[in-house]
Amino acid sequence: MLAYLFNSLQLLKKTDSKQKLHQRTVCEGLLQEFLEVGISTWPGYLDTMSLSLENLHTKYDEMGVLFTVVVSESTLKSGLLLVRNRDTTIRETMHISEIKCYLLKYISASDSI
Repeated sequence: MLAYLFNSLQLLKKTDSKQKLHQRTVCEGLLQEFLEVGISTWPGYLDTMSLSLENLHTKYDEMGVLFTVVVSESTLKSGLLLVRNRDTTIRETMHISEIKCYLLKYISASDSI
């Protein structure tokens, strides 16, 4: 299982960019939470520079990435993430506090099949 943590904003150097710092902290914190519970995770936000979101989904679908988690500027304000399932292509919005349990339930369910 590879859960893909995707930062939807481009990383640009700005002197007044506190939002970028917070956003990177959120992504790295989420990455650490996933790794601590055994969810293989890849912080692919450096790949987002030149591709559209749809092209990235296609690329990661071909790689076999099961979930894409999008952290955006609105996540910093509302705590809501966009989660996309490769198998169903359904995009769901959920609170950042729910994503770990959501992925663990999916992993547990697939273990019993």
